[in-house]
Amino acid sequence: MVEIGRTKNLEDEEEQTLGTLYRIMPRLVDAVRATHELHGMQHGHGFGTHVYPVGCLGYQFGGILSGAAGLCHNADRLLARVKGAPGLVSEDDVARQVTDWLEQADMFEPGDIHEIVEAVIGHARKNSDGDRVAKVGTMDADRVANARLDVVIRSAQFRSDLPPIDPALGTSDTRGNYNNRRSIVADLGDCLEWGFEGGPVGVRTPEAKRMIRRRLAQLDDVLQTYARQVADNPQQMTESMLGVVIATGQRYPDLPVIDMNLLLDDQRGARGDRPTIVGHLLDRVGEVPGMGDFLAAYAAQLDEEYIFPWPFAA
Repeated sequence: MVEIGRTKNLEDEEEQTLGTLYRIMPRLVDAVRATHELHGMQHGHGFGTHVYPVGCLGYQFGGILSGAAGLCHNADRLLARVKGAPGLVSEDDVARQVTDWLEQADMFEPGDIHEIVEAVIGHARKNSDGDRVAKVGTMDADRVANARLDVVIRSAQFRSDLPPIDPALGTSDTRGNYNNRRSIVADLGDCLEWGFEGGPVGVRTPEAKRMIRRRLAQLDDVLQTYARQVADNPQQMTESMLGVVIATGQRYPDLPVIDMNLLLDDQRGARGDRPTIVGHLLDRVGEVPGMGDFLAAYAAQLDEEYIFPWPFAA
């Protein structure tokens, strides 16, 4: 396994302890975290595995305003959970929620609040030449965080109705459209567009380009390997490493992916009754070829997101 839990952007040991987004904007972090916990946003786009990392990456890519927008970017999904459906959430609803968080932080001028709200509302859209720094940093941070290997798990959790792969089409499956593909592998294939430089959804800041290039190469490799395995032996659809990862996500759609305090040391519960997806997958290390490498690569990706030392107690 890989050693994780260390920030890499700060050299001094004391500053490593303090050098987190929580040190920079603790009131905003606490406000956003409290709202997510209040409404049970724990898996998928939850606070620990997605929202806080996007804030940390946003700060690295675009500075204070991008970091704040990254922390707030999940407002639309949060409000959709509260109201019962995405279609019930308006841009005004998002603006009000984000403004409330920012006012609790008590560190932003009105002009900053306007730019952060603008970045949050537009973060999931296609790139535009007129995008301001806060929006570019937030968009890049969201795409880089979403390009982690746990995107396989989250895709499986959100689309438990889909087959893992079409054996005949493999990674060439383009049926359907974005967010409405007909296999998990096809759904994951759309993520590769985040690495197309100059494309409508490609990342734009230098560090985001570096990070996502490596992440998408890892994702593409596991998808191509899986497609070859299934083509050679249909049983590998469920028995290979990626097949087991997908099946586990689909079986436990409501479990958090990982406990950010325990990471790969999560031994809670009993086999078949673990409290996280990673806990279940750790049980298969040694049984499923490649599972240990997959989990180690995922842990290494977390380690480069400037989220450690983790500032929240269990």
